[in-house]
Amino acid sequence: CYCLGPGDALISSSRLLLTFLKKQSPVYLAGGWNVMDVRDAAEGLLLSYEKGELNQRYLLGGVNQTFADFFQVAADVTGIAAPKIKLSGHAARSAALLGERFLPSMGLDRQSAWIAERHWYYDDSRARKELGFSTRPLEETVRVATVWFAEHGYARLPQKLR
Repeated sequence: CYCLGPGDALISSSRLLLTFLKKQSPVYLAGGWNVMDVRDAAEGLLLSYEKGELNQRYLLGGVNQTFADFFQVAADVTGIAAPKIKLSGHAARSAALLGERFLPSMGLDRQSAWIAERHWYYDDSRARKELGFSTRPLEETVRVATVWFAEHGYARLPQKLR
């Protein structure tokens, strides 16, 4: 899954949130993802070490949601308008090709478009049941990550969070 939260200095999983905060996300793609707080991921790893069964695997995840739903959560938390235009199929691939060549700062390239057209959903019910794994609300994660990005100069703090 994708982890959001404080400390993502390499902008690995947080690129989507950061481009949103910079108001560089005029569109969203048709897919979805499983997203969680990085602090919950760390806690889940500790739980698997402490409570996990030997030779068992535990999938840690957060919430499965469409990109449209994610942007709405981010909009509710930050006060920044969510993108209104949905791209799918051929339009997404064409936009990605143009983005690679003419607007690389937008973060939409062919690989990202391929990923974002699909639903990357996961079932972590085993970890929740056997390890007692849980995750915090995504709204909290988006708020904390946004403040961290602002404090470290990656984006401006939205007016709603001042």
